[in-house]
Amino acid sequence: MTNPSLMIVVQRYGDIAGGGAEPHARAVAQRLRPYFNVEVATTTARDYWTWSNEFTAGLTAVDGIP
Repeated sequence: MTNPSLMIVVQRYGDIAGGGAEPHARAVAQRLRPYFNVEVATTTARDYWTWSNEFTAGLTAVDGIP
């Protein structure tokens, strides 16, 4: 049987993320990965003061999660 799909939406994700929602979303994604086809949608901003687009838009895997 195929696992259901799940998308987590968070303002920043990965090693650049600060505290609060970002590390929580990463932990949830890792925890649910065995049971769902998890993907994360996020912004291309590095910081939350300017929200300027500093990263290239596109698909990148973090800890094996796209």
